Amino acid sequence: VDKVVVSAGAWSGQLTGQLGTRVPLEAERGYHVTLPDAGIELRNKVMNGTHSFGLTPMEDGLQITGTVEIANVNAAPNPERAEALLNHGRRMLPGLKDVDASTWMGCRPSLPDSLPIVSRSPHLQNVFFAFGHSHWGLSGAPMTGQIIAAMINGREPPICPHPYRIGRF
Repeated sequence: VDKVVVSAGAWSGQLTGQLGTRVPLEAERGYHVTLPDAGIELRNKVMNGTHSFGLTPMEDGLQITGTVEIANVNAAPNPERAEALLNHGRRMLPGLKDVDASTWMGCRPSLPDSLPIVSRSPHLQNVFFAFGHSHWGLSGAPMTGQIIAAMINGREPPICPHPYRIGRF
């Protein structure tokens, strides 16, 4: 191939390592519990500021979210995280039903300074990095794509990519 873009979310650090560049990327693992028949109907998202979690009505049930865990992408999920969310939900909404509850855990790519890496590889001139957006991947992706496309095509990026360079680590 002529050009390679490493943009594999929380798994990007493993790939960049194989290409000779180590990055301090870790997974910011988020958990949620979905209750298909919670027995309580909410019309809007409700936040609990004391315990930092939220309840969101979804098509497939009531979703309880809000815990974060920093761990390696290969670490086993911690079921206690989901159980803690469910317990907070029960305390906030007595009578909450948890029959057929399902849990989920996903990894967000996080860096120590909370900025993504949008940069050319320091070792391979045809390799570009675009990852590390933490919770902001969906909103950061369009501009990241524009920056990387400009770099690949030898054009001026739409914003200065200097703050996002790999060399800051």
